[in-house]
This record gives sequence, structure tokens and C-alpha cells, in this order.
Amino acid sequence: METAVIVILILLACGCAMNQAHINGTILADGGDVAYSRDGKVEGYWVPTDETIARAAPAVLDYIEAQSAEIYAKLERYRCQYVGIVVAGKKRIYCNFFEFTDDEADWKERFVFVFDGGDMYFQLEYDVDSGGCLNFEVNGEA
Repeated sequence: METAVIVILILLACGCAMNQAHINGTILADGGDVAYSRDGKVEGYWVPTDETIARAAPAVLDYIEAQSAEIYAKLERYRCQYVGIVVAGKKRIYCNFFEFTDDEADWKERFVFVFDGGDMYFQLEYDVDSGGCLNFEVNGEA
């Protein structure tokens, strides 16, 4: 009986983990196209590590869900480009999200920048020191 309860608990835990959103992303070493932050000028760039992105991911997911349940519900359609930026002397990770299409086949090498497009494109920033997110912005409609 105890073994059956343990197996059921493990299966439930696995099922819950499988329902959590996941970010399909890549780290871009060249962030030259990110020239601004909503609250300051980008002063410089740095390259985030996989470990830094892994630490940021839970906060980023929670922030997206809080900002737009609609976008969060379809997050598997998006890709994310992570660019390390420095604003006011603080390290941030600029997270550039877009719905993946064949037009963005080189998204792991080239920064995807689009005017308009609505919620097919959105951005946010993760503050490395505080562990919080800020500056959620969805592209406008044409």
C-alpha cells in the first residue's frame, strides 16, 4: 500500500512539472541591436551564462503570467533571445520574445527586431541583482 501511494505521488509530481511553461531560448553574445531600456540608456553589454538564465527563468515565467495570462497560455509558441545589458551600472538580461515562424530561422544568431506585430512580440528585463523583472512591453499593432 505504501509503495502504491509513493508511486502515485511521484506520478502526480511529474504531471505537474510537465504542465509548467517552458522557455525555448538562446543567449546572444552580440546584443548590439538592443539600444535602450524603457528606463534608461543601455551603457554596455555582457554575456549571461546558462546558469544565470536558469536562475532567471522562474522569475521570468512568473512575471509573464502576472502581466498577461493570454501570452503565458501560449508560451510554447514563442522563442526568446537573452541579451546581457547594463543599465545605470546594473546587469540585466533583456528577454526578447517572439512567436516563431520560418522568417526567424536564424534567430539563434541574429537579434529579432520588429516594429508592431502585437503580442507576437514582447520584451521584458530581468535584474540580476534583485532577481526581479521589469519593463514588460508588448509590441503595438500596425
